[in-house]
Amino acid sequence: MRPQLNDQHRSPADVVLEHHITMVCLRLRTRAAREWMRQHVPRPDYAESPWELYCSVELGHAILQGMASSGLEVEAPTAARNAA
Repeated sequence: MRPQLNDQHRSPADVVLEHHITMVCLRLRTRAAREWMRQHVPRPDYAESPWELYCSVELGHAILQGMASSGLEVEAPTAARNAA
């Protein structure tokens, strides 16, 4: 089971990157991040949530570069968050 973070341990980042072997998960924490994603990345039909997107590592890094260049705060993964 994945450890849950309570609100006092959350960073002010707009988006959090989590690596999952050959894929990444982009967790969109703020309205600004969700709006940026809506405007710049067509959502695939299989996307289940407007708050996260699973994609290839290459695509994830390209999206994060675009978000960072637009001024959004990006949080890199940590061992504690990716522990199963």
